[in-house]
Amino acid sequence: MKQEKQRGYILLEVMVLSVVVMAMAVSLHLFQQAQVVIQADSARLSGVLLAQEEFARLEWAMDQGGLGEGEYGWLGDAQQLAQENQSFAVRASVRAETEAVWRARVTVQWQSAVRSGTLGYERLLCRHRQQKGAAL
Repeated sequence: MKQEKQRGYILLEVMVLSVVVMAMAVSLHLFQQAQVVIQADSARLSGVLLAQEEFARLEWAMDQGGLGEGEYGWLGDAQQLAQENQSFAVRASVRAETEAVWRARVTVQWQSAVRSGTLGYERLLCRHRQQKGAAL
């Protein structure tokens, strides 16, 4: 008589266990997708920061009188182009608008284990005038 009462409980336990296993499988898939999004966002943010640094280096070169029209590669440290299993390529195109204003376009491309992407930015660079007698 005791066995007859337990038969229904075994079926219920199996059903509850299957629901728990399915919930675990779904949560594992969601975790994996979140990791892909985090890595893609990290690559995009690194690309933005590399573009900002390239603009700063171009502006510095312009202030020093060493900037001419044309195409430029990455002006910073080459080690910055490979970080966290991602590789980056930075290119800049520069042309003069006036003597003191230059138009620069910076393109950043990246490749990671998950995705690749490209960002492009354009900015006007203005020459800074040195004040006489100002110390650096």
